[in-house]
This record gives sequence, C-alpha cells and structure tokens, in this order.
Amino acid sequence: MFSGLLTYLTGLPAFMEVLERRPTEPQALLTSARPYVAAGLRHHAGQALVFLTARSEVANQLALELESWLPPVEEGGPPVYLFAEPEALPYERIAWSGATRQRRLTTLAALQSRTGTPPVVVASARALAQMTLPARELRLALRPIKVGGIVRLEQMAVNWAQTGYLPVEVVEEPGTFARRGGIVDIWPP
Repeated sequence: MFSGLLTYLTGLPAFMEVLERRPTEPQALLTSARPYVAAGLRHHAGQALVFLTARSEVANQLALELESWLPPVEEGGPPVYLFAEPEALPYERIAWSGATRQRRLTTLAALQSRTGTPPVVVASARALAQMTLPARELRLALRPIKVGGIVRLEQMAVNWAQTGYLPVEVVEEPGTFARRGGIVDIWPP
C-alpha cells in the first residue's frame, strides 16, 4: 500500500491549487501520475470521487491502482467501485448479465448512501453513457434493515417484488429473495 505517500502531495503547490480550485476541465497529467493524484484528491477532500476514463480497460486498471494508493477499507479508507459497462453494444437488444446489473446498482447505492465513507467510482465513458435508474427512484427503493428493528414481512416482500427482486424457492443469485414462514433470505445487489 502506498497510502502513506498521500500526505506528501500537500507540499506541492500545483496539487494544492487543484485541491482549492476544483477545476472541471481535464488536467494535463502524466498517465502514471493520475491514480496518485486522484487518490490524493479523494484523501484530502474527503468527498466522493468519480473518475471518468475513455476506455473500459483503462477504467479496470485505474480501479486496481487506486486500491493500492488509498488506505484499505478496513482502516477507514474509501471503497473503490468500478461502474460496470454492459456487455452488449448500445444498439444490441441483449439483456445485461446479473453481475453487471449488480455492480452498477451497488455503485449507485454507494453514491446515494449518506452513511459510511464516501466512495471512489471509476467509470468508462461507455458505462456512464448507458441509461440507469433515476436517482430519485433509487433513493425511494432503498430500505435499510437494522438489527433489532421491526419489519412487516408481507409488506417487505411486496416492496422487493415491486422494485425488481425475484421471489424464488432458494436464493442463489443477486436480486432474489425467498420467504419461508418467518424466515426471509435475500441477496441484495
């Protein structure tokens, strides 16, 4: 892990200028410096960071590199999410895989969360260009369940079915739930 090196960025005037100004235009950075600077921005600003790349291969590589530069989640570091790109081309009418839907929903839910450490999201332009669930609908569909909390099983099952969960006999994949009397199994996205 290289997270200990993030404190040295504050000694660089160019980094402090970027941190203070928060420019929206592309910055002329060496490719190898981008993960370090992005990790530094996230570390020092303490806010969610979305890093957009041109290609999916670059997004995959950058997500791996950011995990090396940032402190581990177990030590209070931010989680790094790769916003998944669908397998099908935009004009193809092919269903997305369950894993792709799961990764996209997990990333969107992390961005919506008001608790926990703000995440780092890496996305390719193609992944970001695909339509997704509107933010308001996602917020309305999120239902926190707390230990010791009281829930209405019947209403909860109806809500899950309305938001796209599939009722099954045995839960074996994301987006499914099963109810057997007072026992509920669910595999959230």
